[in-house]
This record gives sequence, structure tokens and C-alpha cells, in this order.
Amino acid sequence: MQSANELIFQKIPQVLGLTSIEPNVLAKSISEVKELFDEAVPSLTDKVAVSLRDIFSMGQPERASLQSIIQDWCESLPEGVSEELFEDGTDKFLSVCQQSDSSESEWLLQLARIATGLRFNDWDQNTLKIFCDKVTHYKKTAECYVGETKNSEIMKNVSELQKKYNFYKKSIIELSSEKEKLLEEKGSLRTNRDRYGTLMNELALKDENNKKIAEYEAYATYMYQKIEEEYNNKEKEVREGLEKRVNAIYKQIFNGDFSIVLDEKYNISILDNDFADSVDDADPSTAQGISVVFAFIAGTIDMACENSSKENAAFSTEVYPLVMDAPLSAFDKTRIQSVCDILPKVAEQVIIFIKDTDGDIAEEHMGDKVGLRYQFEKRQNYVTEIVER
Repeated sequence: MQSANELIFQKIPQVLGLTSIEPNVLAKSISEVKELFDEAVPSLTDKVAVSLRDIFSMGQPERASLQSIIQDWCESLPEGVSEELFEDGTDKFLSVCQQSDSSESEWLLQLARIATGLRFNDWDQNTLKIFCDKVTHYKKTAECYVGETKNSEIMKNVSELQKKYNFYKKSIIELSSEKEKLLEEKGSLRTNRDRYGTLMNELALKDENNKKIAEYEAYATYMYQKIEEEYNNKEKEVREGLEKRVNAIYKQIFNGDFSIVLDEKYNISILDNDFADSVDDADPSTAQGISVVFAFIAGTIDMACENSSKENAAFSTEVYPLVMDAPLSAFDKTRIQSVCDILPKVAEQVIIFIKDTDGDIAEEHMGDKVGLRYQFEKRQNYVTEIVER
């Protein structure tokens, strides 16, 4: 057995790599080594805590404690997982995770012993990684747990789905076969129908009255087709003309590389010319949507005014006044000026209901075109008079 003198003045200096054995130097080195060992476990505990926080954090605030974070994770696990026994020890890990009656350092020590079988004093430079890998495995095992009840429910659902699949598969085969038979029957019936139709026409034409009726029917069908063709051509011409007018007015109001598209039922869409496939419905609650609505109304009235001046009766249209309620409130000053320039040009008579702030702006831009001005004056709660200004 080595003596204390030999240990202090020979072995320790040799381990510390000291070439000279001066008492002050030796004492300082031994003090530094002792401080290092004293701080090793607390430092390791801090590293373990940081690693666990990284593994289990679910976006909690930084001030949340590690135990609180892991408690949140435990509460998010599948039902019944805490009562399950796992071969890899996940149940023991979960049991410690749910403890809240011990200090964090004691709690971390228990987790360390479950994951590695070692106390912090016995860890080496590789043990922390082993610990993190083991904890990650426990976490994955717990999160992927499916209880017996859920397993049975899943199997039951699978069985029911399989029954439904077999039923519908059989139904498809039967219905496909029935469809083929009906198609054959349909072809046969169509052939018979055409044959009997031809025979019926031949018999009908043997009578003079039936001949005249057939001739009149042929004339009527021809005229209907011609009128329908003419109507469709004129309607398409009117719709395309209206679309051009609406776009011309719209571009005066709303800047941007957009176009208005009218479908066959006169539904309005906005087309981004930079992206030809991009079509959106006009939202009447936005400045762009209100611009579209205004352009459509103005274009319609403009076309009606033009048609009323034509001698062709087919284009004759009665002109109505344009009545608008606060048309300027959704626009900025630039667009308000554009609207004020357009309004007098597209309608013979325009009636505008407008509030004072917008009215002042309207007066500024088209006051010289206003024929009459009226205002509402409230006399009583249920009595309001219209007074000329």
C-alpha cells in the first residue's frame, strides 16, 4: 500500500504532468482538479436538461420548466399508454416522467439511471449520446402506441370496409352486365323506332291533309331554326360589343393589366392578362369589384343610348336614367375624377345619392354638369323633406 506522502508528492504530480514538486504549485493544481470534479456533475446535469428540452419541446415559452414540458408531452400521448408494459422499459421511463414530487436534479438522475443504468458520476464522453438516443426511442415508442381497444376497433373497421368493398365490387359487375344488356336493347328499340317512323311517314303522306301538315311543319321548323340562328348571332354580337364597352370604361377607372369577361349568361369575371388562365369572380365589396359593377352599368346604358338613336327597330331600346347610391365612396381621388368624367358621357340623366364629403368632391369635378341639386332635411323622427339647394 502506498503512503500518503508517496501519493501526494509522486503519483499526483506524475498524473498532473508536473516536472517540479513545489508545494504552492502542487496545492494549486490539486485545488483546480478538485474544482473540476466538483463541477462535473452539475455541468452534466445541465447538458442533460438542455438535451431533454430539445427532444420534448412543443413550442412552450422559454420560462416553462423542463418538468412542465415533459408533463405536457405525457398528456398528449395516446390513451392507455401509461398502463401498458413495454419490453424496452418505456413504461418505467413514462412513470418517472409523470413524477412531480422530487427536485429536478433527483428527477433527472432517475431518468439517467433508467436510460443508461448509470449514475452521472459514472458517465463518460459517450454516455450523453447513448442517453439521448434511448430517450428518443422511448418517446417514439410511446407516441406510436396503439392500445388493444383501438386495435380491435381498427380490425373491425377493416372488416366492415372489406365487406362493403366486396358488395360494391359485386354490384359493379352486375350493373355493368345489366348496362350492356340495356345498351343492346336500346339499339334494337332505336332501329325499330326509325323503321316504324319511316313507315308512319309513308302512310301519313298518302293522305292530302297529312301532306300539308308535314309541309307546314317543315316550313315552321326551318323558320324556327333560322330565327334562332339569327337571334344567337345578334345576341353574341351584342354581348361582345357590351364586353368591349365595359372594358373600355373599366380601364379608365381601374389601372392594371386586367380585362372583364362576360360568359353566355352575362356572368362577370376578371381576367389577369399576364396570366391568361387566372380568372376570378368580381367581389363587389372591393374597389376593383365596384369598378367592375360601375363599368358594366355604364357600358349597358351607353349601348342602350346608342341603340335608341338607330332607326333599326330590332335595336330600339328605351333609355332610362342612371340612379346611383354613393358611387364615389369606395374610390380614391384619382378614380373619383375618372368616374366623374365618365358619368355625363354614358347617360342622358344621372341621379346620384351622395354624402356631403363625397358630394364636395363630385361638385369639384362635375359641378358644371349638374342640373338640379336637392338635399334631405329631417323635420321629425319620421318626417323628412326633399329641399332644392
